[in-house]
Amino acid sequence: LHKRAADGGPDEEKLALVTMLRLVLACLPQGNDWRDLVDEHEQRTLLPVIEAYSRIIDDDQNSYHMPVTGGAVYPPPALYFDRTVEKLAAMFKTDIHQGLTDAQVDERREYYGRNELPRPVRRPWWKIVWAQLMDLMIIMLCAAIIATAIDGEWKSSIVLGVVVVLNTVVGAWQEIKAGKALSALENLGTSRAQVIRSGSLESIDAAELVPGDLVEIGEGESVPADLRLVFCAQLEVVESVLTGESAGVLKDTKAIKVRTRQLPLGECKGNAFMSTLVSHGRGRGVVIRTGAKTEIGKISAAINCSASHARRTPIQKKLAKLGLWLVALAIALCACIVICGVSWRRKFVPIFITGISLAVSVIPEGLVAVTTVTMALGVRRMAHRNALIRTLPAVETLGSVTVICSDKTGTLTEGKMGVSELVDANGMVFEFTRSTSQDPNEGEVLCRGHADVLAAAASQDLYQAEKHSTAAADMALAGAMSSTAASSPSGGEAAAELAAAPLRLLAENAFDSDRKRMSVVFEATSPAAQDSSSASPLPGDGKRNASPLAGKRCLVTFAKGAPEEILSKCTHQLTSAAGFRRSGCGAGSMDNKELPSFALVSHIVACLCRDARMAARGLRVLGLAAKVAYLSDGEPVTEDALGLSWAESDLVFCGLVGLIDPPRSGIIDSVRRCHNAGIKVIMITGDHIGTATAVAESIGIIHPDNPDTDRAISGAELDLLSDEATAMLQPFPCVFARVSPENKLKIVRALQQSGHIVAMTGDGVNDAAAVKGADVGVAMGMGGTDITKEAADIVLTDDNFTTIVAAVEEGRRIFDNILKFILYLLSCNSAEVILFLFAAVLNLDLPFTTIMILWANIIADIPPALSLGLDPPEANIMSRRPRNPKSGVLTRTTTLVLLAQALFMATVTFGVFLVAVLTPFGITNMSPHIAGARSLAFGVLTVLQLNQAFLSRSVDASVFKTGIRSNMWMVGCVLLSFVFYILGTYVPRLNSWLELVPLGWPAWLVIAAAVLLQVAFSEVLKATLR
Repeated sequence: LHKRAADGGPDEEKLALVTMLRLVLACLPQGNDWRDLVDEHEQRTLLPVIEAYSRIIDDDQNSYHMPVTGGAVYPPPALYFDRTVEKLAAMFKTDIHQGLTDAQVDERREYYGRNELPRPVRRPWWKIVWAQLMDLMIIMLCAAIIATAIDGEWKSSIVLGVVVVLNTVVGAWQEIKAGKALSALENLGTSRAQVIRSGSLESIDAAELVPGDLVEIGEGESVPADLRLVFCAQLEVVESVLTGESAGVLKDTKAIKVRTRQLPLGECKGNAFMSTLVSHGRGRGVVIRTGAKTEIGKISAAINCSASHARRTPIQKKLAKLGLWLVALAIALCACIVICGVSWRRKFVPIFITGISLAVSVIPEGLVAVTTVTMALGVRRMAHRNALIRTLPAVETLGSVTVICSDKTGTLTEGKMGVSELVDANGMVFEFTRSTSQDPNEGEVLCRGHADVLAAAASQDLYQAEKHSTAAADMALAGAMSSTAASSPSGGEAAAELAAAPLRLLAENAFDSDRKRMSVVFEATSPAAQDSSSASPLPGDGKRNASPLAGKRCLVTFAKGAPEEILSKCTHQLTSAAGFRRSGCGAGSMDNKELPSFALVSHIVACLCRDARMAARGLRVLGLAAKVAYLSDGEPVTEDALGLSWAESDLVFCGLVGLIDPPRSGIIDSVRRCHNAGIKVIMITGDHIGTATAVAESIGIIHPDNPDTDRAISGAELDLLSDEATAMLQPFPCVFARVSPENKLKIVRALQQSGHIVAMTGDGVNDAAAVKGADVGVAMGMGGTDITKEAADIVLTDDNFTTIVAAVEEGRRIFDNILKFILYLLSCNSAEVILFLFAAVLNLDLPFTTIMILWANIIADIPPALSLGLDPPEANIMSRRPRNPKSGVLTRTTTLVLLAQALFMATVTFGVFLVAVLTPFGITNMSPHIAGARSLAFGVLTVLQLNQAFLSRSVDASVFKTGIRSNMWMVGCVLLSFVFYILGTYVPRLNSWLELVPLGWPAWLVIAAAVLLQVAFSEVLKATLR
C-alpha cells in the first residue's frame, strides 16, 4: 500500500487502497487501529493519506464501499527483487516470451509517461544577471551611483558603474558554467532499445519503453531502463555509474527475500539498471521503472534540486553580514550628517547630498574586486598542486571545511588489488610488499612463520621474517611448498618438470554466484616427451636422462574461489610438491580416487579460522586448490569428462591468498593532518563494512581506543533512520559501507543540518547528487565521469586524498589573507568616515571631494589589498581548529584593532587639515585655499593608508617581526600605489580632474612625521594585545 500511495497515483486508487486497509481491520479482533499496521519510520508518508481518505469514506456513510477506479490498476515503479519471474509476469500482465501488445503499450505510456530523464529547469540569462544585481554590496554601489549622479559627480558615477558591471559579468558567467552539470545528465539516457512486442524483436527509441516491456540486452549494450531480469546467460553488468565499483556484477533471475524492502544496489542480482553497461553475456528483462523513477532518474532529480537550492558559501554569508553592517552604518552616518547640518542652520538639500557622499565613503569599492582576484590567484596556486577549481567561492570554502567525506577506492586507496598475504596448506605465512607496483624489481616477500604461532611470537618480537626480492618470490614459495621433495625424488622431478612445461587450455568453468568458485584445466606438454634426445639432466642427478612424464599426458586443474567452497571440494592438502601425485587419478585412469590421509575436518576448521583472521584485516580471501592427473598418450579426453563433476572434485588444497587495495602513499600522514586541524574524515564506500572498517583503521580514520572515532554503519541501517535521526547520531560514524546514492546525499544533508561545512568526493554518476549538494564538491579527474566533474567545485587531477588536504591548507591561507585585506580596507575607509564626522560636527567643509574619495579607494585600497592576498601562510595554519561557520568576519579583537587604527589615521589627518585651513603651510598653489588644504590632508591619509598595509599583515605581531621581505609583492604594490598618487598630484590636467594641487617639501615633512607616529602607535597597540 505504501508503494502505491507514495507513487502519487490517482485519487480513486488511493481511496481504494484505504478501503482495502479498512477491510483488513474488519477481519482483525476488536481494539485494533490502522496505526498499528503502519511503520512510522519507514512509512511516514502513508499517515496523511490514510487520514485524509478515511474522512472521505466516513462522510460517505459506507465504510466498506470500494470505489470504481475507472480503468486498469498498474503496478507502481519498484525494484521487485523479491518477486519471482512468474509473479512479476502476472503483476505486469506480460508474456515473458511474447511481450506486450501495441494496445497495452499505448495504455501504459499514457499512465507512466515516456522513458525520459527529467529535464532541468534553467533560469534565463536575464534572471541570472538580476540575481547578481540583487547582492547587497551591489545594491549599495548602485545606490551610490544614483546619489553621485544626482549630485552631479559624473566621474564618480562612471568609476562605480565599471565596478558593478565587472562583478555582475563575472558572477553571471560562473553560474552559467555551473549549469553544464545539468546538460551532461541529459546525455545519460540510452538512445535505442531491443524490445520484444507481440512476439517479434524490434529496435525502438528507448524513450518509448513502458513498464511491462520485454527488453533484450547483450554484451556492449547500455541498459535502457530499470529491469527485473527473467533470463540470464552468463550476464555481467558494470554498475560503476551507480555503485562506484568497476567490477562486473554477475546477474541471475532468482528472487531475493529480505526482512525490509531496502536492498543495496550492488546486491540486487536480479535487476539491471538504466545507463549501466553489459560487459559479458546476454539477458532479458521486464521493464519495471522508467524515466524519473529509475535510479539514474533519481540522481538527475537530486542534482536538479541541488542546483535550484544553491547554498551560499561561508565567505558569501560573512560578506553579506558585513554588508548589512555597512548599510546600517551608512544610514546612521547619513542621518548624523543631516542632523548636524540642520543644527548648524544649513540648508537641508545640500546637507543631504553631503550625507549621501559620506555614505559612499563607507562602501569599500575595492572589496568585491580584491576578493575575486585573491581567490583567482589561489586557483592558480591550487592548479600547481593538482587541484582544478571550477567555482571561485569554493577556494575559500575549503578553508572552512569541518568534515571531508571521501570515497575509498582510488582516493584513499590505490584502486588496484594486489596480493598482501599468502598462507600455504601447512600454515606458513608469506607477506608481500608493493604487490601493486608495475616494476618487477620493487617489493619483497617475507616469510613470517607459522600462522598458529605467529600472533604470540609477534607480540614478543620473537620471529624474524626472511626477506626475498620480488624476482625471487616464485623460488621462495616453490621451495616452501616442495620442502619435502627430497623424500620423494620422483615427485620432486615431476614438480620441477611440470613447472617448466608449456600449458594448453582445455576447459574453463566460469565463476558464478552459486558455486562461488571457478576452475581451469590445462594439458602440460613435456618437452622430454616431444624430443627425448634433447632432454637435459635434472639438477643433482646427471645420470638420469629420461623424463618422469615421458609417454604420458598430464592434465593440471587449478581452482580458486570462496575458501569454504574450495575446501568442500578438497580431499588432500599440499604438504610437498609430490602431494599433487597423491590426489585424484592414477596414471592410466581419471576415475581412481584415493582416501585422504589426514584429519579433514580439523584441517577445514583451521583453514576457516585463518580465513576469518585475514578477512578481519580487510583482506579479500581466496582459496586455492589444484590437482594433477596422468593419462596414457592414446587415451581420449572428451569435453564432458573435463566438466565440473571431474574438474572440481578430489582437489588438493594449496592455501589461502589475501588480496587488498592498499592505501595510497602519504594517506596516513594526510589523515593525521586533518585530525590535527580539527577536520573529521569520513569514509563512504560501496564495499563491505568489514573491509571498509579494516582499511579505515589502517589509515587512521578509525581509532578503536577513541569512542568518538570508532563507529561504522551500513547503508541498510542508514535506510532505517530519518534525516533528523541521522543528524543526531552521536558519535557520528566515521565509516559508511554498502551505501546507495540516496544514502550519500542523506549523509551530506545530515552533516549540514548539524552545522558542518562538508566536502564530498566522488567519481561516478552515483556520486553526482551528493557532490552537487555538498558545500564543496570534489571530483576525480582521472577516473571521474563528466557529470560528476561538471557538478563539482574542484577536480583533482591525480585522484589523491592528499591533494584535498593541500587544498584545505590553501583555502585557510586564502581566508586568512581575505581577513587581512578586509581589516585593511575597513580601517582605511573607516578613517575616511571618522574624518568626515569630525568636519560635520565642527561645521567645517568636507576634507575630500567625492572624486578624491574614489581615487583614494582605488590607488590606496586595491593594489596593497591584492598584495595582502599573496601573503605566505602562517606556520600553525594546519594546527588550529576550523573557523566557526556561524561567526562573522570580524571578532571583538579585530574590530577593536580596526577602530583604533582608523581613529588614529583620522585624527592625524584632521589635525593636519585644520592647520592647512588656517595657514598656507606646505602648499605651493593656494588658489583656492580650501583645495590646498584638501590636497595636504589627502596626501597624509593616502600615505598613512599605504603604510597601514605593512601593519595589517598580523593583528598582534610586530611589523619588525613580520618584516617586509617575506612578501615582496606588497613592496611592489605599495610603490605602485605611491607612484599613482604622485602622478595624480603633480601631472597637469590629471590633478585638475582629481581636484588636487601639488605639495611642497614642508608638506612632505609633515607626511613623514605622521608615518613615524603611526608605526609607534601600532607597536604600542600590538604590544598591549600581546
